[in-house]
Amino acid sequence: MTHNRYSRKAGRYRPAFLSLLATALLLCAAAPKQSPSIKGVSIGDTENATKQSLLKSASFVREEEGQQVWKLNNDPDAEFLLIGYDADHHVRYVTAVAKPGSTLKCEILGDARQPDKQGKSGTLQFTHPIGDPDDHIIAVARGESRDKLRLCSLKRLGAKSAEEDEEEHEHQSH
Repeated sequence: MTHNRYSRKAGRYRPAFLSLLATALLLCAAAPKQSPSIKGVSIGDTENATKQSLLKSASFVREEEGQQVWKLNNDPDAEFLLIGYDADHHVRYVTAVAKPGSTLKCEILGDARQPDKQGKSGTLQFTHPIGDPDDHIIAVARGESRDKLRLCSLKRLGAKSAEEDEEEHEHQSH
């Protein structure tokens, strides 16, 4: 008899539980996908938001050849961040550069264990596609081996800098 009483009681809560479960599933599905990042900088972030964020953990050094150089203040492994923006002032690449004598962990490389290129000085390059193929984002790392990386980058393929975009428009108008 007690079994029936609990069964009836559980039945009263079933619609509320199913409603809660449906809401949770909708929230998970509607949540924006998390962009991969290096030291808090993600592909597609705006230039203003990136600068505001970096001012908390880095010092602006200079801008040269269409990229910004930031010196990280208290990072144990990386000394600099190099950031390039597209014509719409969104991050098109971000590269972390290791401190002298340090190596970088480049988690965004995933399980890429085999280098796809070897430089003249013995430097290996590892490349790994990130996320949806339509996003055209890759992770690139360089170093002596997978465990001794000096550079770790995120890049959006095909994104043009403001200078490249301007040159293309000038070339088309002539």
